[in-house]
Amino acid sequence: MPDVIIHDEPGRLVASIAHKGAYSTVSEAMQKAGALLAQSGRVRDVAEMVVVYHDNPAHVAEAELRSHAGFVLKPGCHVPDGFEALTLEAGRYAVCTHRGAYSGLAASYDWLMNQWLPKSAEDYAGASMFEVYVNSPDNTPAEKLITKIYLPLEEEDYNGPV
Repeated sequence: MPDVIIHDEPGRLVASIAHKGAYSTVSEAMQKAGALLAQSGRVRDVAEMVVVYHDNPAHVAEAELRSHAGFVLKPGCHVPDGFEALTLEAGRYAVCTHRGAYSGLAASYDWLMNQWLPKSAEDYAGASMFEVYVNSPDNTPAEKLITKIYLPLEEEDYNGPV
């Protein structure tokens, strides 16, 4: 089972490329984003590589699924020409660490949403989920890849002691 931790996340500015269609083909948008970033000469501005998923594939036809692929920018950096600016909101997130090949990500999502979440006493906030890639298949064997899945949670209500 993957590890899950809950914590507050800062907002993030993403230089992104939009993708429509099967989530399994979002790598096409990531390749475009990578080429555009290299062309811009702004690789040093990147903090993280990310894919944002806007729709639930159980409720939206595969051809209509919306996502964005790109790069979280370091604070103070601006979005290079050719990219769409996307903001990931600050807030509480359950962060699920997937270890292994990307082909196993669907199983981690299934476990997070259908096993962990119902037992957690947490509520999904309904915002877009996203993945941050800790390492790259360019220089890491598939079995050692680490991907963090971010599930936005409802804010806790705390009114102090009764």
